[in-house]
Amino acid sequence: MHHKASAHAYPTRDDGYEARDFYDDSGYDHRPYDSSATALPLKHHAGQMGYAEDEEDEEHQLKRGPEPLFSNQVHHHRPGLSDEEAKSGLLSRFTAGAGAGGAARTPEDKLHEQIERRRQGIGRQRWPIVSYVMTVALVAVFIVELVKAKSVTGQAVQTHPNISPMLGPSSEFLISFGARFVPCMRDIAKLPVTTELPCLNASASSSGTYTQDQLCPLWQTCGLADANSPNQGYRFISAMFIHAGFVHIIFNLLVLLTLCAQIERLVGSVPYTLIYFAGGVGGNLLGGNFGLIGQPALGASGAIYTCISVELVDLIYNWQYEYRAKTRLAMSLIFTVIGLALGLLPGIDNFSHIGGFCVGILGGLLFAPAIHPTRRHRIVCWLLRLVSLGLLVGFFVGLAVNFYNSADPLTACTWCRYLSCLPVFNSCKGDGLTTSTTTTTTTTSPNNNFFVGN
Repeated sequence: MHHKASAHAYPTRDDGYEARDFYDDSGYDHRPYDSSATALPLKHHAGQMGYAEDEEDEEHQLKRGPEPLFSNQVHHHRPGLSDEEAKSGLLSRFTAGAGAGGAARTPEDKLHEQIERRRQGIGRQRWPIVSYVMTVALVAVFIVELVKAKSVTGQAVQTHPNISPMLGPSSEFLISFGARFVPCMRDIAKLPVTTELPCLNASASSSGTYTQDQLCPLWQTCGLADANSPNQGYRFISAMFIHAGFVHIIFNLLVLLTLCAQIERLVGSVPYTLIYFAGGVGGNLLGGNFGLIGQPALGASGAIYTCISVELVDLIYNWQYEYRAKTRLAMSLIFTVIGLALGLLPGIDNFSHIGGFCVGILGGLLFAPAIHPTRRHRIVCWLLRLVSLGLLVGFFVGLAVNFYNSADPLTACTWCRYLSCLPVFNSCKGDGLTTSTTTTTTTTSPNNNFFVGN
């Protein structure tokens, strides 16, 4: 009796094997082999066929990833239900610091891991939380600044008698709002707090003159209790949160959300916060000592320049592991030089830039992560960190002592003032004050044409 051929015929082959040998009942194509053979390369390493009980099991397997093909391939740890128990159990004492399969990680493994993370741009943390918080804080303070300026002076953006170049409030208002203004912070013989300035609500004529009833003593503008206690040292910090106008804050926020955010990812939020505020305060402290006493200064640029110098230190620390290190160094140096050169013009407090940059160099040497290929390299880096810490403390102590204890801080370096404002500009001459003549007396006031925004 003859059987009819099956409707699903197996394809023919010419390599000596029967066609049926290559198809099982499920339709998978494979060649049968003798389990006792030793020349089969995948005999001991063949992966298991994928199989899922249901859709939930399939989704779980997809998230977990495929099983390793070879038995000596590293198995990455996947947390399970027993992990929390293992962390607190006796086993954790033996597996702590161990890598895959319980094998301890060698120094070479750690070094290679650090290099790989470096080349991938992975820092100590993923999200620059402090940079985001500072952005929100600066914007909130700026909104309050504009609202209060409108309420007190009648102009959120000064347009009369002069237009603010930064598109913000008047100099007198910014002094009252917390800008760094040395006469509000300590006694200055050249500019005592009894000096009369235009009142906040004064309206000037087109010639820029004021009547006597439009003038107020400086101690009132500063918000002092009386004329005997100019001690508002908090302005070293408050000035970091205030900006001269829209142009000023937009530029600073752009750098804060790009370069500074990257620095925070690199070094971590705690070191970044310390460096950021140290740079801002250090820049204001340097400017308070050697800047023009008649011009207020404010802004976050001291802290911004700290980020620039930390970037340079980090690049030098890890030079051999950086991609296109020379190009990055050249771009950073060009940006720094251009910024410091612009700081020589009126309207920009270069001392905040210089002070923040110096603090960033020392803070970067202190906190920036470094890859140590040798023990000697590690020792040298730690010596640099200790020296940087000493210099950083000396920087703040020296400037603070000179600011509060000397009769005139500027006498410690009479030529330093030219690092911020060249005397070829009228607003950079003298003490940075302009003279206004009233119907009864001659008064001085901060220069409204150029506001020192750092």
